[in-house]
Amino acid sequence: MNQNFIMINGLKIAYFEKNPTADKMIFFIHGNSCSSRMWAKQLHSELLTNYRLIAFDLPGHGKSSASENPLEDYSPIGTAKILSSAVSKLAGKAPCILVGFSYGTNLVAEMLEYDVAPLGIVLMGACVIGQNFGLEKAFAQRTTPSIFSYNETEVGMVESFFHESMNAGNEKDLQNAIEDYLSANPVFKPTIFRTAGEGKITDEIQNLKNLGIPVCLIFGKTDRLVNINYLDESPFSIWTNSVYKLPGAGHWVNIDDAAKVNQLISDYADEMFKATHV
Repeated sequence: MNQNFIMINGLKIAYFEKNPTADKMIFFIHGNSCSSRMWAKQLHSELLTNYRLIAFDLPGHGKSSASENPLEDYSPIGTAKILSSAVSKLAGKAPCILVGFSYGTNLVAEMLEYDVAPLGIVLMGACVIGQNFGLEKAFAQRTTPSIFSYNETEVGMVESFFHESMNAGNEKDLQNAIEDYLSANPVFKPTIFRTAGEGKITDEIQNLKNLGIPVCLIFGKTDRLVNINYLDESPFSIWTNSVYKLPGAGHWVNIDDAAKVNQLISDYADEMFKATHV
């Protein structure tokens, strides 16, 4: 599977693509200090061969170029605008579903402010925020700060963090996650929080509510980074009226329990496309 590139606002955005001739599309958005490699178990899933699958590297991550204007491009709104343009260029008028992981769930919700109208949305390890759903609700209480809120440069600390938080990933999954974290643009993490504090973020909960379609919510039951219960009483519609909390899976639920996640994505996508007769 080759990696491709698309130019958006002067930035080279990298992406992996599978099943390029399929007319129904699913886009995958990774989280803070990750890369498109984290979606390997989804891109190679036999359950999703009827879909054109595209997984992006965020600006400053993986093989995508770093921004020379980080206060604009690394803000939640700025990154979402870049991703929306990439989706529009690659999808054209083809129907699509957006899948987000961790901070990628925030970006998916932010993308709804732009010219993107997905048939469905899947959020994994969600931390979307908005009125009455602030950071204090979205994130689990921790005695030590998450390394995704600051730049940890000590390799041993990064390795320890991923070994503790990735429940079922194999050695390749772990090494990819560690490499992706250490290679991510160090300006990215502090810029997220600075720009969000300056108001460069929307009411993501309201965006999802306004979309008016059921959202598939998936958490790992042993996730120690986000609060897996904070959307139990969600103001937006939830697919099957169930928040899926997968036993034995942690924050990297799509890696820890790929079989169940892939089945949920497949079932959800099939239903969403069928409902719109696409």
